[in-house]
Amino acid sequence: MPTETWFKTGHRGLEFKRHPSRKHGVKFDRYFRGRVQVEGKRKSIGLGWESEGVTETAAWLKLEAFRENMAKGAGPTTKAEERRAERDRVAREKAEVAAAAEAARLEAEKAKRENVTVTEFWNAHYFPQCKRDKAEKTARNEGQLFKNWIQPILGGIPLRNVKAADVERLKNSVLDAPPLVKSKDIPAEAVAQRPKGRSPRTCEYVLAVTRQLFNQAANLGIYDGKNPVSSVKKPKVANERKRFLTHTEAEELLAVVKDHSEQLHDICLLSLRAGLRAGEIFNLQWADVDFARGTLLVRDPKLRPDRTAYMTSEVRDMLKRQPRIGSAGGELVFKDTNGNQLQEISHTFDRVVTSLGLNDGITDRRHKLVFHSLRHSFASQLVEGGVHLHVVRELLGHSTLKMTERYSHVGTGQARRAVQGLDTAAQAAKTAGKVIPFGQTKAAGGDE
Repeated sequence: MPTETWFKTGHRGLEFKRHPSRKHGVKFDRYFRGRVQVEGKRKSIGLGWESEGVTETAAWLKLEAFRENMAKGAGPTTKAEERRAERDRVAREKAEVAAAAEAARLEAEKAKRENVTVTEFWNAHYFPQCKRDKAEKTARNEGQLFKNWIQPILGGIPLRNVKAADVERLKNSVLDAPPLVKSKDIPAEAVAQRPKGRSPRTCEYVLAVTRQLFNQAANLGIYDGKNPVSSVKKPKVANERKRFLTHTEAEELLAVVKDHSEQLHDICLLSLRAGLRAGEIFNLQWADVDFARGTLLVRDPKLRPDRTAYMTSEVRDMLKRQPRIGSAGGELVFKDTNGNQLQEISHTFDRVVTSLGLNDGITDRRHKLVFHSLRHSFASQLVEGGVHLHVVRELLGHSTLKMTERYSHVGTGQARRAVQGLDTAAQAAKTAGKVIPFGQTKAAGGDE
């Protein structure tokens, strides 16, 4: 292998060699190196080819920089170290850029979380969870409450900016709403006479959904602070149904309903005699009917534990008349005309109530007769007949006795009859001549 020939330049310690064939311009390409003394030993430092942009001056300046680094004991002292340092620098810069980008992303996410509006949280979190965790009807009702009331007032406000004053505006929007009109045919003067606002119960539901929304946001770490609903006074609700049917009214209602719809009659009978809610009747399957024991299994009543209802002979006969396809236990007892689950009580019920005049002159909704009044009548008639409230509670499936105590007023009839019984006994005693004047008993030596 031929010996390489190195030529000196005019700069101390800077040398070059020529490429045997490759030219750079009109001259042969040159490779530069530096010669330095390191700890008493001569060392060569490659500096690069002229064709790669390393001129003689650039090579000299680089060699001087390396010498200075050697003297200071810091920085690269060779091209290889310089390349490594450059790679490290580029890597550091990339890491710094990535860290800055991640910090910006996190800051943007934080800002987005802090500024998420009530509507955004509802759509992304609350309502999807509501539909998974709650009954279909409950989720549907909450969706309507949000659309009709919550969204127009709070929807565009970031969660963190909602104050008690905003919730107060929401409450007032429900209580001060224009009269509800379901028909375009109602004259304007009739509309003007209608009461303004929605019921306190509706307002209570709206506030309950709003409170749950903020609770969930807090649980997910999206909202931090006191629930604004907790500072707003709930409207006073007196919504318990007061109306119940006498036995005569119940029989008359059943008879007229039967003339219009056999199925509606049977559904009404089941509510009147077994105390079932409409939804519980719609969910009733043949697997829940036990003719041998005379019982009905009421499954998942309002997401509470199952309970047992009992058949009267009238209910038993009615159920045995129901059409049934095959022996599938999961088949519904009552179905619509398409064989699907019923969704609501037929409007025929309201028309019959109107035709019988059962709501004539009644303006207080608590005293109006609705389908749920049949379950109320079941409980009231039991109490009137002397059944203890604890038993009635079990039959209705109430979670607390307080819910059943609304029927305690019916028991006042028993107290009245008891007092009247004392009067009857006293009259009977007088008639029999057994009443002795008080003064005579003392004269006779009787006990005081």
